[in-house]
Amino acid sequence: MQSMTRKKIAMTANQILPQDSLVYKYLMLCFLYVTYQFRMRKQKSIIIELPINGQCNLNCKGCLSFAPLAKSHHKYDLEVFKHDILRLAKINKGQGKIKFLALSGGEPLLNPEINEYIKFARQSFPDIKLKIRTNGLLVPQMPDEFWDTCKEHNIEFMLPHYSAVDIKLSKNIIRNHGLNIGVPITGNTRKQMYYFPLSDKKSDKSYYKICPQVNSGHVTILNGKSYNCMPIAFVDILNENFNLNFQTTAQDSIDIHSISDINSIIDFATKPTPFCKYCDYKNSKFGVRWGLSTHQISEWVR
Repeated sequence: MQSMTRKKIAMTANQILPQDSLVYKYLMLCFLYVTYQFRMRKQKSIIIELPINGQCNLNCKGCLSFAPLAKSHHKYDLEVFKHDILRLAKINKGQGKIKFLALSGGEPLLNPEINEYIKFARQSFPDIKLKIRTNGLLVPQMPDEFWDTCKEHNIEFMLPHYSAVDIKLSKNIIRNHGLNIGVPITGNTRKQMYYFPLSDKKSDKSYYKICPQVNSGHVTILNGKSYNCMPIAFVDILNENFNLNFQTTAQDSIDIHSISDINSIIDFATKPTPFCKYCDYKNSKFGVRWGLSTHQISEWVR
């Protein structure tokens, strides 16, 4: 309920105000601060993001998953993925708490084994919505086997509107294959970015209240762990590229193989983690215009 309410408010705001305006920024900050207690209430269901590929072909400036910096080895191994999917199916059995599964990234279509990920996820979750979150660049190049797999396993697509992508072409191709496309949180407006820099100076805990990723209704599952936000899940990429030392602890994620109920993941999403101390919310920016990354540390760190 909370995530749906936020989505409707965000879509309405995006239709009225430019995301890069000061008015939008301060209204968003006020909204996040005032609604903190409401947003922290336990979600009735959760969206599971499964980043099957760390790399991306779009090279977005300030990407929250640090995809422009990722190397070929930064991907969700298929056998580990299968092990985790089986566990998710077991702890969700009889619960119905997973709203949908999203194969994401980076860019999921870059993973050459994507058909196998789709097949296994659908086999394990026959009745849950299964989606692919893609930037759309590779859509015109995908082979018939991919489209046949998507059609057979009832895949829905989610495409943010990046200015570098011919989104109309990608949508037409998807629809011509008889597949559905979901509406992104920003509606049909061009994709814009958030800027949430990390800092080794400890952040005031109160800034946690204005983090839009707090209890957002999404969690990221990667290598057996559930993360409340993408920077925690992928910070090793940032550390590796710039020789940094943003540390994660056992308290920054929850081991899905050590829990017996999906509610443990949903409960965990309502709590700040030790990693939150690195997030410099005071210098965050909303509605940053999309642009190409130059792989400078300043895109992610203050």
